[in-house]
Amino acid sequence: MQGVSAIMQLTPPSARSTRLAYTRAPRAVAATKHALHAALELPLTLGNQLEQRLFSELFATQDQKEGMSAFLAKRPPAYTGK
Repeated sequence: MQGVSAIMQLTPPSARSTRLAYTRAPRAVAATKHALHAALELPLTLGNQLEQRLFSELFATQDQKEGMSAFLAKRPPAYTGK
């Protein structure tokens, strides 16, 4: 827990990284924020379980398929939040 807090103190969110996050898949951004906040409170085992569950849920989304298609086509993704 202290490691995550120390990193967050050393690298506060900047305007650039905030803008960058909002260009990403909205559900993935929300899941990432949820996992990061939970990491401060949960034991490692439960945090890992949460991360696995969130990853599985995100892998089944249309945004994941769009991201992979865009990557393979070498074009920017058009995320919809679905």
